[in-house]
Amino acid sequence: MHVYDQLAHNDPVLSRMLKWRENTVDSHIIKEVYFDKSYEIVRAVHVGDVVVDAGAHIGVFTLKASLQAGEKGKVYAFEPEPENFSYLKLNTKFLQNVEIFETALWSSEGSKTLYQVADNTGGHRLYPFSEFKSTVPVQTTRLDSVVNRRVDFFKIDVEASELEVLKGAQHILQNYSPFISMEVHNTELVKNVTSFLLEYGYKLDCSHLATAANNTYGLIYAEKK
Repeated sequence: MHVYDQLAHNDPVLSRMLKWRENTVDSHIIKEVYFDKSYEIVRAVHVGDVVVDAGAHIGVFTLKASLQAGEKGKVYAFEPEPENFSYLKLNTKFLQNVEIFETALWSSEGSKTLYQVADNTGGHRLYPFSEFKSTVPVQTTRLDSVVNRRVDFFKIDVEASELEVLKGAQHILQNYSPFISMEVHNTELVKNVTSFLLEYGYKLDCSHLATAANNTYGLIYAEKK
């Protein structure tokens, strides 16, 4: 069964709300977020949770988290790439508990170049790399500059910028200790974010990482006990 048909069968409400692009990585992201529950393997979003979605793409996880958190919860979603953001805006326009930002979370305020991938709408990044096809200027902000309240669930999938996102959220990490669900893409980044979070007293679950061609990647889950 096609992933969109599966979604309609399993959750007709979410399927009616979600707009996506045919023949793109969107279908893979829907499968990963909704059916595999990749970001929620260790802890799901609960009713009343305050959620941050860093790297929201078209809003698949944003929408899912919004419905799970309910009217007593809140979702802050950040996506810098213009076309992705247009879908994020479309997919969240009727959600009263969601606030969206067309900006990249980072360790400082300012602007940077976003390097875009032609065939992977989820692969754009703030570092130059050989596969990029075009660029666009984007704004950056620190999470601590935007969200000044409790955060319960912090999802981060920002294509190798995870450490910079964490550096911009130190007040929240120190004072509110959110659960963190984070995708990482290389061995050096795994080492760096692990060291950073250990300094804040987090315990890490790295059992979902994989290694291939001397590179470590996958999902890290972190929480304070």
